[in-house]
Amino acid sequence: MIAMAAGSLIPSRSASGQSVGRMIESDLKNFAGDVVAVWTSPLHGRGKDWLIVGATVAVSAASSIADDDVDRWMVRHRNASQWSALKEVREGGLAFSGKTITPIAIGLLGVGLVTKNEGLQDGLFGCLSSYVSGSVVRNQVAYRLIARRRPSPDKSGPEAAAAQQDDQYDIDVPGESDWGEHSFPAGHAANIMACASFLNHRFSLSAVEPALYMLATGVGVGRLVDRRHWTSDTVLGMVFGYAIGKEVAKRSLRRAEKRDGKRDQASGGSAARLYAGPNESGFSFGWRTTF
Repeated sequence: MIAMAAGSLIPSRSASGQSVGRMIESDLKNFAGDVVAVWTSPLHGRGKDWLIVGATVAVSAASSIADDDVDRWMVRHRNASQWSALKEVREGGLAFSGKTITPIAIGLLGVGLVTKNEGLQDGLFGCLSSYVSGSVVRNQVAYRLIARRRPSPDKSGPEAAAAQQDDQYDIDVPGESDWGEHSFPAGHAANIMACASFLNHRFSLSAVEPALYMLATGVGVGRLVDRRHWTSDTVLGMVFGYAIGKEVAKRSLRRAEKRDGKRDQASGGSAARLYAGPNESGFSFGWRTTF
């Protein structure tokens, strides 16, 4: 996902006056601040925010009525050719685990540090902040409070019998440490949506924006095909991830605006940057200077 968006992050100003060590220090400080901000955001919620939370929970609860029907449909059609497009984001696929994504992210971070590209660094650490903040809440809060059995609780594959009527309501409180009881909420879908939401709210990615949301949705559907989550888990997880990514993006944008404002003052209002993107005749790439 980050590799898909990386080309669109090039038109960002460079931190020409900072050393690599100072850039890393700043990135880590911002990362920690973003994570804490997400964790404490409920303390600053307004009436509108809590109304949205309530509506999201209500939609998830309403969709749970069809959870068992969707699972039975998935069992009947899990070998259908229509799922071939999701192969690489499903279990066993190249883009499913961190084994593929992590080396790419590290490589891009190296490029961002060497070229002092602040946009690329912001993108990488923003996705990392979104991922960590959401994962900790899910693993250390949600799973400890609620145990919801997965449609197929065996790690070896989606071979368990199809759901029976009301199997989706096999829920215990408090939670359990058993992986098979960690259906609520959907983790992979939440993580990928958090990164997509961050990138799309933080940067102007043009045609890449819907592609990122499509990718996140594909991961969510893939988890249904693999029978790791119920539909209602996926709905809640994706909305949860979207909200986290948006919150981190707001903080990142504020920092970028403050950073650019100081730089413009120091340079007398002049700025130079690369640009790349679609236009009326196709695609343009070049260098723009303003005074």
